[in-house]
Amino acid sequence: MHSGRQFPNLTMSMDRSASQRKKQAMTNYAALDVSLEQTAICVVDGSGSRIAEAKVPPDPDAIAVWLAEKAGDLARIGMKTGPRRSGFGMN
Repeated sequence: MHSGRQFPNLTMSMDRSASQRKKQAMTNYAALDVSLEQTAICVVDGSGSRIAEAKVPPDPDAIAVWLAEKAGDLARIGMKTGPRRSGFGMN
């Protein structure tokens, strides 16, 4: 079950000020491909260079732990999920 873990460094602002653009250049982005068997995770930096990737169980806690340990400061997280996946609030 989901532990309610928070990501304090997650920034969702659309502000495009100079300070935000500079911060965004030093921030990472994560993509999750969730299926029934596994979740593939890829993290890239502001220039699009891959900095980490893994396959973890399709469990919110496993994903949260991996992101907290490996992803650094995340500006955004994108997720692709199949039509049969549930448990991520997208039933």
